[in-house]
Amino acid sequence: MTEAPTNSLNKFFATLHNDVLRRVNDQYGYLTVLNYVITHRNDSSYFPHDQEFKDSLDTRNVYHMNSKNKEYLFDSLENQHSEEHVNVVENMKNKTYSIEHIMPQTLSDDWKKDLGPDYQNIHEYWVHKIANLTLTAYNSKYSNRTFINKKTIENGFNNSGFRMNDFVRQCEQWTETELKERNELLKQEFLRLWPFPQSDYQLQSVTTTQHTLDDGFDFTGYKALSFTFQGTNYKVKTWKSLFLEVVRLCYEINPSIIYDLVNATKTNKGLYSNFSDHQGLYFDHVADGVYLLTNNNTWNKLNIIKKLLTLYDIDSSELTIECSKNTK
Repeated sequence: MTEAPTNSLNKFFATLHNDVLRRVNDQYGYLTVLNYVITHRNDSSYFPHDQEFKDSLDTRNVYHMNSKNKEYLFDSLENQHSEEHVNVVENMKNKTYSIEHIMPQTLSDDWKKDLGPDYQNIHEYWVHKIANLTLTAYNSKYSNRTFINKKTIENGFNNSGFRMNDFVRQCEQWTETELKERNELLKQEFLRLWPFPQSDYQLQSVTTTQHTLDDGFDFTGYKALSFTFQGTNYKVKTWKSLFLEVVRLCYEINPSIIYDLVNATKTNKGLYSNFSDHQGLYFDHVADGVYLLTNNNTWNKLNIIKKLLTLYDIDSSELTIECSKNTK
């Protein structure tokens, strides 16, 4: 119901299962972690909270929503959690059921009188909101009749079998007062149908550690967070991004050393085989005419950096890496 963008959801759901599995342990089961993950996104695929969800009902033009979304919405409101299921979706598709504007899209003089002096603003604000919409199998008979007439005609609201019309049947008029009241009732119904997921999962605190390349630390099983090179700190998310960034920084210091590696004969071993002058499988761009092999493990990446720093006559202690222990 909110206007939150959905274009990033494909990527979100593609990675959701693995994101959950990384956190599942003896203390927290799959569902607990799932609820946590889907409600703690801070990007465009975030899960709206109850208040944001309710606020959207005050502004959302439900009548002009995508047809599939409307079918799902009205099916859920009508059937709720009842085992006596009404096939709303199919009947909306084949036009047996349709959406009825309780206050009509075109106001007659009688409707203007019933709504009062502010009828124009009331109509403009509420006409396509969910509070003014319901289901009927007799849409053509309703037209822009007065509210009382819509209630009392044959097959009118008083005789409707739709649960969505229970509140409407109880009303003796249809003004802004009733619209506001129904809007609040529907908000509560929405929250019962789609409650905000709850989870007692506690994100484990991450302990970070810093090491230089020459202190003998084994980085296996650790996640790279940042590195400091010659006094400047750089944030990274992966060992690959750290690897590429350090090589690019070395290139900026003296490109000729990197180009010597690129132009070395292919039969040479060691550093030479990790550089290329053209894009290839597992080679990532460093600079013009410089590509770096990145399909290697953490130990090899750091070993290549050590050798490269030696070529640049830079002490390994000038590269400090901040990392954290990988968790599930």
